[in-house]
Order: sequence, then structure tokens, then C-alpha cells
Amino acid sequence: MKGDKMHQFTMEEVLGIAIRIEKNAQEYYRRASEIVTDIRAKVILKDLALWEVKHETLFRKLQQDVIDAKINSSGIMSDVAGYLGAVADSSIFDIDQFDHQLRNLTDDPHTILIEALNREKDSVVFYTLLKKAIPGDRRKEAVEDVIAEEISHVVFIMKKIGELLDKKR
Repeated sequence: MKGDKMHQFTMEEVLGIAIRIEKNAQEYYRRASEIVTDIRAKVILKDLALWEVKHETLFRKLQQDVIDAKINSSGIMSDVAGYLGAVADSSIFDIDQFDHQLRNLTDDPHTILIEALNREKDSVVFYTLLKKAIPGDRRKEAVEDVIAEEISHVVFIMKKIGELLDKKR
């Protein structure tokens, strides 16, 4: 991050970033499904896009809950803020870089799924830190459910990458 002062994020802002992550994932999967010609990869990507809609909805509800409960949590845990600062320029958060990636997608299902895998892994790390920072057992459980689903996405994508590679042999 620029300068010595690290930005302190509110819980509402962190949940807003979680929403953006899910929206970006949906957009990536939808756009990639339109570009890729491999039918199996197309189905995989469409399924992933639908799964991310559910996560976006959950994070929107959590964000509204935090607003309604007047939870400020300014200056939340430094490791969450540190992680945000460390990855602020990555495509998971940076809209310009994300748009550039979408414009330059190739038809190669392997490349598309590797990028999807990396995005899912980044999400797991972010949501794990979010779980540590978010107040309330019910909210923590909701984030834990998303983490479990994102991990299942990682396993699913890895399996599909293996199947696509086996198909090429």
C-alpha cells in the first residue's frame, strides 16, 4: 500500500469486497463459458457462475445485518487489513485488471480453469480471515459455510482440470 498508514476497513467494507469477489467470479465464469468451445468446460463454468450467485446473496444479507446491527468494527483485525493491502492490486479486487483479463480470455479450457482455481483459492484465504474478524457465531457459521463451498469448488475444478487433461491424452 502507498505510504506508511494502512487503511482500516470497516466490516461493511470488507463484506462489500466479499460481494465484489463473488460478482467478479460470476462475471469471469459467465464470460469464459461464452468463449470456451469445449462443451464440458462450458457446463462447468456455467455451474460455477450459478454457485457464486448464492454466495453473493449471502454476503449481501450479512452486510445488511452488520448495517442493521450498527456494527462498525472500524480498524478490524490487522491481518485482514494486511491481506487486503497485499492483494489490492490483484485481479480479484482490481476492476481494471479484471476487465483486462476478461477481454483477453482464450478458448483454452485448461487456462480458464487454472485461473478459476486461483480465484477460488484466493477467496478461501480472504473468507478465512473474514471469519476471524466478523462478530457473532451465526455470522461466523455463515462465512464458514461459504468457505466450505469454496473449498469444494477448488476440489471440483481440480477434478475437472484432470478430466480435461486426460481427454487430451
